[in-house]
Amino acid sequence: MRRICISVRAESQEEALARVQKAQVYKPLLVEVRLDYMAPSEAKLAARRAAGKHSNILLTYRRWLEGGARRMAEEERAKLLLELIEAKPMAVDIELHTLEERRELADRAREEGVLLVASWHSSYTPGARELENIARRELELAWVAKVVPRAGRAADNLEVLKLYRRVAGRLVAFCSGSMGVLSRVLCLMAGAPYTYVCLPGEATAEGQLTAGELIELMEAAGVEGFLLDR
Repeated sequence: MRRICISVRAESQEEALARVQKAQVYKPLLVEVRLDYMAPSEAKLAARRAAGKHSNILLTYRRWLEGGARRMAEEERAKLLLELIEAKPMAVDIELHTLEERRELADRAREEGVLLVASWHSSYTPGARELENIARRELELAWVAKVVPRAGRAADNLEVLKLYRRVAGRLVAFCSGSMGVLSRVLCLMAGAPYTYVCLPGEATAEGQLTAGELIELMEAAGVEGFLLDR
């Protein structure tokens, strides 16, 4: 098993299931299914089918303001997120903003034995103090804290990677955008339990490497700990 989360997007449940199956070939720790590319009714069916067939599924219905593909009222999306939790995947990604506004989501995840990834995405990279505050708030609520600002310059990668020295816990922090590619790789060496990649030609975010590209880089560099025992 490799320390990668392969993110897949699809507009139908059949397409989602096919891409999840394709992703499993790379032996990832997680496969993220970006359900926000589907209508809610289709997303519910895809969630149940994917979680029922595979034990490493991470379900995400991304908030529009943080890069989601579909506009949706937060009240309606919260109800959908509850249904995703009840599908009992390995994990569900929910934004920090939503988790703090709707504590019942974290409670339900705990009751169902579903792990939470608390995430935060931004179009810019804030200062060190703000990044640390975000990560600590996420770790109070979730299994993994995901912090992903967009890099406007190469130095933003360093600002984010420094988080691993200041925050103890399961932290997945890197920069998005074309300037953030470096941190997507180096975060594994800094202490991230996994990083996000995509299938060839099917990126879900700017700057994502494909699973094959990252595996080749890690093997060429001889990075220890990239392969997990389980």
